[in-house]
Amino acid sequence: MRETIEVNVNDRTFEIHHLPTLEALRIFTLLTKLVGDSLGKAIGSFKGNGNILDADVDVLGDAISLLCQRLDEKNVQDIINTILKYTFIQGEKGFEKIAIDTHFAGRLGDLFSVVYESFKHNYADVLESIKKKINALREPVK
Repeated sequence: MRETIEVNVNDRTFEIHHLPTLEALRIFTLLTKLVGDSLGKAIGSFKGNGNILDADVDVLGDAISLLCQRLDEKNVQDIINTILKYTFIQGEKGFEKIAIDTHFAGRLGDLFSVVYESFKHNYADVLESIKKKINALREPVK
C-alpha cells in the first residue's frame, strides 16, 4: 500500500510518497552496492553491547574508507533525484515539485534530512528486518 507522510525540516514541510516498487528496488540495489561492504565492516567493528565507544577504531576506519572509495557521483545523484521525484515541498498553493538546486541551495543539511526521512519511510520494513537479524546475531548461542 502506497502511503504518504509529512515531515518538517527547519520550518519547511515536505510530503514524502512511497516509491513505486521497482524504483524502490532499483534504489535499494544501488544503496546496497554503495554501502553494503562498508556497513558490514562497521557492524563487525562493534564489540560487547554494540556501543560505538567499544568499536575497533581501525576496523571502523577501514569501513569509512571503503565507503568513501565507493561513493560515486552519478549513483548518489541518481538516488537523490529518484527519492526527491516522490517528495514534495509545501508551497503557497499546496505541495509542489522540489527544485533541488533552488530549494536546497545553502541547505545541504536539510537535503540530507529529507532524503533520510524518505529512506526511513520507503524502507522501514527492510530496515526493521535487518535490525532484528543483526540483534539476533549478537545474542549468545545456547
